[in-house]
Amino acid sequence: MRFENTLTVDAPVGEVFAYLARPENLPRWNHALDTTEQTSPGPIGVGTTYRQTRTLPRPAEERFRITAYDPRTC
Repeated sequence: MRFENTLTVDAPVGEVFAYLARPENLPRWNHALDTTEQTSPGPIGVGTTYRQTRTLPRPAEERFRITAYDPRTC
């Protein structure tokens, strides 16, 4: 699955990337999510795994893995 949103943020690119690249922040800006938590040890990077709970469109639990991560591109 893939989706795309566009939003203009008046902040340095590196700060925006750091915020958006932390899946724990997803529930702060995506009202369909209740929680997102890291399930693997260590810092975020390729291979880091997460579990999240969603409320919309119906309650569900999802698991995902980071497949690309390169803060140097900012």
